[in-house]
Amino acid sequence: EGLGGEKDIDKAIEWFQKAAEKGDQEAQKGLERLLNKSKEPKREKEEGEGALLNGKQKFLFGEQNKGEDFSSKSYQQYLKGMELYRKGKKEKAFEIWEKALKEREGDLKYPLMLFGLALFYLCGEGVTEVNEGRGRELLEKAINYEGIEKVIRKASKFKDELAWTMAGYMLTEGIGRPPQFKEGAKWYEKAANKGIPFAMVHLAQLYLSGKGVVKNEEKGIALLEKAAHQSCSMACYLLGSYYAEKEENIHSLEKALEYYQKGSSLGDPDCTKAYKNLQDKLERMNQG
Repeated sequence: EGLGGEKDIDKAIEWFQKAAEKGDQEAQKGLERLLNKSKEPKREKEEGEGALLNGKQKFLFGEQNKGEDFSSKSYQQYLKGMELYRKGKKEKAFEIWEKALKEREGDLKYPLMLFGLALFYLCGEGVTEVNEGRGRELLEKAINYEGIEKVIRKASKFKDELAWTMAGYMLTEGIGRPPQFKEGAKWYEKAANKGIPFAMVHLAQLYLSGKGVVKNEEKGIALLEKAAHQSCSMACYLLGSYYAEKEENIHSLEKALEYYQKGSSLGDPDCTKAYKNLQDKLERMNQG
């Protein structure tokens, strides 16, 4: 409210969001009020300072804010799911988001929930069997709903690791603008530091290839191992491939087999196929 100093909208949003994520109903209402008030257009203070904006949602997420509703049940369920995810209760987060999607498939108001579900299906994380087709479908829906500019604004304004991950993905994949590996790596690193396996895997690939960052194989493998420890099948497959191709010795191949087996146990068909092929190869080597 500007008591004792100037108003700081960004700071207020940050504090409201923190409390809202913990289930504080008053904070959720406060966040909603802050994002939805000021219906009358604001006049620019100086020419060229910024466009006229019809409320805080447009201030945060731009003119193309179709369908965004911070008072919706979808948004509240997203917050609840993220709170559980951060506490390590991934199964509960998955259940809440999956239920929300089934209830309102055609009217889901918060696309980051779609993105979060997509990552579960792509990585597994010990929550659900890997289903790449379903994961890619949800990923595409989330991306088409948002658009790169909107995602970047969310990533910049909110301390939300899924928004950071989505920004990293769209920037490095060249969705909505030419690929920007350096900028994408920055967002991936923020999300990886908060424990998002999908971000760890993609940041690892940047370190292994040297795109957008200084090439660092050791750091790339460490990130993959961290993601695999969190039951990410994508990381298991990449580590299996790395050790299978690195050296033609029993120790390296057995390590590859171990990662493929773990990925297979998470329901990843690629890991299952690679595991069987490598197992046959090791048996032939032992017989020889």
